[in-house]
Amino acid sequence: MAFRLSHITLILLFLSACKENPVTVELPPRPNPNLSDITYKQIDYDLYSVRHASGSTFISDSIIAVSIGIVDSTGFRVKDSLSSTRDNLNNTFRLDFYAVCAFDISKPEINIRVRYYTQSGQWTDHDSALSTMKYPYPGTELAWLSSPWFVEDIDIDGSLIYGQNDFGVFIYDMSTQTTRTIRPNSYEAIAVVDGRYVFYDHVNWSIYRYDLVTDSMTLFIHHQSGRFLLGLEYYNSELYELLYENPTISLLKYDLSGQLLDSTVINRQVSRMSIQDGIAYFHAWASPREIYSYDLSTHTFLQTFKAPAKDHEGIRVRNGFVYYSDFDKKAVGRFPFDELSVYGRIQ
Repeated sequence: MAFRLSHITLILLFLSACKENPVTVELPPRPNPNLSDITYKQIDYDLYSVRHASGSTFISDSIIAVSIGIVDSTGFRVKDSLSSTRDNLNNTFRLDFYAVCAFDISKPEINIRVRYYTQSGQWTDHDSALSTMKYPYPGTELAWLSSPWFVEDIDIDGSLIYGQNDFGVFIYDMSTQTTRTIRPNSYEAIAVVDGRYVFYDHVNWSIYRYDLVTDSMTLFIHHQSGRFLLGLEYYNSELYELLYENPTISLLKYDLSGQLLDSTVINRQVSRMSIQDGIAYFHAWASPREIYSYDLSTHTFLQTFKAPAKDHEGIRVRNGFVYYSDFDKKAVGRFPFDELSVYGRIQ
């Protein structure tokens, strides 16, 4: 009997203590993620990955599905859809928030929409305008939207981009965003010298010099029919020419009087050319047109780098940037030269 009274007394004392010092049980906060906190990353020339910044597992109290797609003149075109599963224990919804969104590679910019569907049947849209030129070099920016033309070989002189195609030679001023055309009709390659002369090929084999001041053209080097120019570059007061004569590609060097100074056979199929600090940069003849670096003093190839676009043409290293012509976008892009080694190195 005494034991039973003592047991009851302990219970009464415990209940009294709980009344004086109530125990508070804190329930976990309802998940309320910021719906606009979305991470985008271009992972290929025509693909973006889309995920929420909170992580791969997205937890909310009301989002039951997510659609990701492109917004254009036709409306909202869904590329991927994600569905939630209900967590009955915590009364929440969970989904694996990762999607891949394909886009039209010809567009230099796209608008990706993330649409959240709620339990109540409503939805919320979050749109983001994104460059499509961030792979593989994330610092890439649009330098010149040359559309409706596609320019092939390019050269850079200060704020001016010189670009050529079968219809002529164009000069685009990046500072004023204006374009003009000059008289030469270059089929394949150009090089600008001292802001006054444009060296260019004529019907693919002879090199001409155009004087921007006097508007005059003179023959510089004549090649026999069957030889084709693949690139021109002006470096250290000398003109370099990349010349194809089946089955050989050679790198020739001239002084500005037209005297041949050197000729070297290149043992790879390359096209276009830029030179910086004694290193030449070519791109591969065939797709995916990777970039090769080549030591002019030892005549050896050094590194291979990823192509800046799925289909690109001219290349110039100038003022800390790598410039290139993007065939699909009809545009000239540029990215910091340092990114070539950081993001592009293949071997």
